[in-house]
Amino acid sequence: MSNRECPFHHELLASYSTGNATLQERATVERHLAQCEFCRREVVELEKAWWSLDVWQDEVQHAPLRFNELKLRLANQPTAEKSWIQLLRNQISLIRLSWRMTPAAALAGIVGIL
Repeated sequence: MSNRECPFHHELLASYSTGNATLQERATVERHLAQCEFCRREVVELEKAWWSLDVWQDEVQHAPLRFNELKLRLANQPTAEKSWIQLLRNQISLIRLSWRMTPAAALAGIVGIL
């Protein structure tokens, strides 16, 4: 049975699956679920979705703790190790120095040949 074939109010199924239905709504939904396989499956899927959202919400709430933990680990690393930015700067300065030395080396080579 498709969603359009079942005349039941699917908003009530959502309220029921989240536990927000009143006692009267709950009784109405349960009577309907006893007769409608499609709506029973829909309630199961809604409950799975809400459970997944709860798990995801827990993960999101703990994410800042993980980020703070990473910052603490980085802050506690020995300072003797150079960062990648410092290493990159050193490499760039060596390249600049080699470009400055290239004309002098070429001139010395030419003078040595003559």
